Amino acid sequence: MSAGRIPQRRVRAILDAAVPVPAQNLAAFAAEAAGLAGPANPDGTLDTDRLPSPGALGRRLRRLAEKHAAEPLAARKTAALERRKVDIEPAGDGMCWLTAYLPLETAAAIDTRLEAIARSLASPCEARTLAQRRADAFAELLAEGVPESGPAGGTRTEVIVTIPARVLGGAITTTGCTDGGVRVARGHGEQAHDDVAEVLGYGDIDGDAARLLAARASTWTCMWVDPASGAPLAVGRRRYTPTAAMRRFLGARDCTCRFPGCDKPGAATEADHTRDWSTGGPTSTGNLALLCPEHHRLKTLGYWRAKQVGLAGEPRRDPTTTAGAGAAVGVAAPRATRGEPPGTIEWTSPTGRRYLTHPEADPPPPF
Repeated sequence: MSAGRIPQRRVRAILDAAVPVPAQNLAAFAAEAAGLAGPANPDGTLDTDRLPSPGALGRRLRRLAEKHAAEPLAARKTAALERRKVDIEPAGDGMCWLTAYLPLETAAAIDTRLEAIARSLASPCEARTLAQRRADAFAELLAEGVPESGPAGGTRTEVIVTIPARVLGGAITTTGCTDGGVRVARGHGEQAHDDVAEVLGYGDIDGDAARLLAARASTWTCMWVDPASGAPLAVGRRRYTPTAAMRRFLGARDCTCRFPGCDKPGAATEADHTRDWSTGGPTSTGNLALLCPEHHRLKTLGYWRAKQVGLAGEPRRDPTTTAGAGAAVGVAAPRATRGEPPGTIEWTSPTGRRYLTHPEADPPPPF
């Protein structure tokens, strides 16, 4: 922070994530966390191309904390469950904040169901915003048991959970789905605890919760990975609509909306052709990315432009400015060629500034 590479807000995120780390591991945790929060170029300057958004940084720090934690997540969760509660806090103007302290897998299921209900209510005559429809559905479900403005059921929700095969006790990495949703299985790499899975876009869950979700899965699908690189093998056909397998692949690769600084969970996003289908863009994982409806619209209308540069040998340009959670990329002299990971997207704003957004997976890929 004193060198100017990490702002105070990111230091606070590191300190918050360090809570489960014992004193003897704090130095190692802090060193790795600083590298995540303020990635450096070989010359020691800030690598803005690799600067994660606040949401992505929080998820990576929590995964890193699990690596250094002395007490496993399952044991800490057992104690935390005793503190579950719902609070109400007056907020003025006749409003309030209603908050709930719940297991993450439960909250993720609630969030995705609210999203599905709210989107099912969209119509040309609907004047409420998506956020307002979510709030109304939440209130009506709890107060009345069923939303007055729409169905409580009949919506298809999706919660993607990554589960290492060793957590399930099997020999291969598999995927399952519950409540009409898809569950993709993978690990976080050798550095992760053996008994931790992840709700993509939300955070880590303990092995017992992961196994319970897997046991409730209505269907299962295998996702084979490249043993050399750890990346999922490409799947798909030449058609406009991505296959279900391709959509699962994108959920595992992107986790959240790929627009600079946006952390909308993958369940609330749409698969977008980076190069439009109408201009010859193929329906392939190398030309698809998850975007929330709002940022999908900004791209479709041409306010923002995007292209995938995650191919071996693609040149990168020198970073000259920094703007928030995105990685600003200069438009001047290119530096030495360095391949970006598959799924890397270069965005161009209406004013001509460029930003790189990378897949959520930390190197080496945790598949």
